[in-house]
Amino acid sequence: MSKIICAFAGLGKTYLSQKYSNVIDFDLQKFKYIYNENITNFEEYKGLSNKIINKEWPQNYVKKLKEIMNKDKIILVPADEEVRQLLLLENISFVFVLPSFDSKDNLVERYKERGNSEKFIQRAIQNLIDWHHLHYKYETIILKKNEYLEDYLLREKLI
Repeated sequence: MSKIICAFAGLGKTYLSQKYSNVIDFDLQKFKYIYNENITNFEEYKGLSNKIINKEWPQNYVKKLKEIMNKDKIILVPADEEVRQLLLLENISFVFVLPSFDSKDNLVERYKERGNSEKFIQRAIQNLIDWHHLHYKYETIILKKNEYLEDYLLREKLI
């Protein structure tokens, strides 16, 4: 059975899916929004506010997620509140992974290097601040300073 991990932005979801054959980066962007075929940098697109929402969202995302859950993979999904609520509603267990609050400067650099918009960066940092003050009813892991998701997965012997 697959393990689902909701990981905060910039922790290495895409990197891990490219490095390890048993890891899937299951981003919501291509399910939630209708994309112009000329879009080549999805990181830049993430911060735009004029995106068109796919009328099949979120059912299309959940349907595909359930299909790939049978593949005995580590499935990395965004940490968005909307995704976590979908998983809870569908009774899909997951682990929520957050960076430490003192990793903020490192995260900002990662976002800039990969081409995220200023709006995306501001929203991510605000989420980091807000989400650290909440208590969750599901398993939540807070990484050490400047730690990546790969560090956690190696420590847990998942990769």
